[in-house]
Amino acid sequence: PNTPLFLHGISSGTAVTVSSLAKWDKRRATIMQQQQEQQSQQKEENHTLDDSKFNLPNDKIAPTFVASISVTPGYDISRVMVPQRFRFPYNDLLVHSVKEHFLLPNQNILQSFHPQAFAAAMNASTLQEFVDVTAPFAGYDTSQDYYQHENPVVGMHYITTPKLVLNAVDDPCCNIQNLYEQSPYIQHGGKTYDDIVRASPNVLVAVTKTGSHCPFLDGQFFPFVRDPLFGNWMLHSWADTVSIEYYKAALQVYGDRRFL
Repeated sequence: PNTPLFLHGISSGTAVTVSSLAKWDKRRATIMQQQQEQQSQQKEENHTLDDSKFNLPNDKIAPTFVASISVTPGYDISRVMVPQRFRFPYNDLLVHSVKEHFLLPNQNILQSFHPQAFAAAMNASTLQEFVDVTAPFAGYDTSQDYYQHENPVVGMHYITTPKLVLNAVDDPCCNIQNLYEQSPYIQHGGKTYDDIVRASPNVLVAVTKTGSHCPFLDGQFFPFVRDPLFGNWMLHSWADTVSIEYYKAALQVYGDRRFL
């Protein structure tokens, strides 16, 4: 039960790590505040603290991670996949791919569930348009509802878990300008995502000049290294190396988080 846990996300998977941490860290802060308030009240009334009210069901508890890393996030998912940001040829390739591997194999189910959304998805010409029109398949009536509930940037200011974010200037899929644009959400008070990160004592963004979308190959002429387990050659990723270093350092500094 005291095994240290880490939450790691890459590319589109970073949306899950950010959304989850924001939800759980906010929930944990609320629980701790309630406990402190009850402790103060019990002391004033000279009663014994009743911990039973904090034995919460699974949907009310908050798992704890020593640290978390997001590699090449796109930040605001309502904008990240427009062609100007998700560049050629990747936008065209992936639009075709999601239709081929997601829509068509599930055509009967999706078409019977929401024929208008299926038709619109098949006609989508960009990834952003595809995500917009497929909101009903995620349980939302409109794309606005979908982004309000599923956009990872909505609650990023709640994150208190130590977190490292890696971005590259030459990323063709997650434009680095996404980091520096102004958030449209009221709770962010007109700040950019860079501003929100700078205001957090627990989140760090590292921006590299090169790295593309995820590889972060280390070695100008020979980006390979021996596999420490099997001895085979494998790609040498700076992102992998720094992730391990960060998690090791987090264990030394924040290791007691596993007991929260």
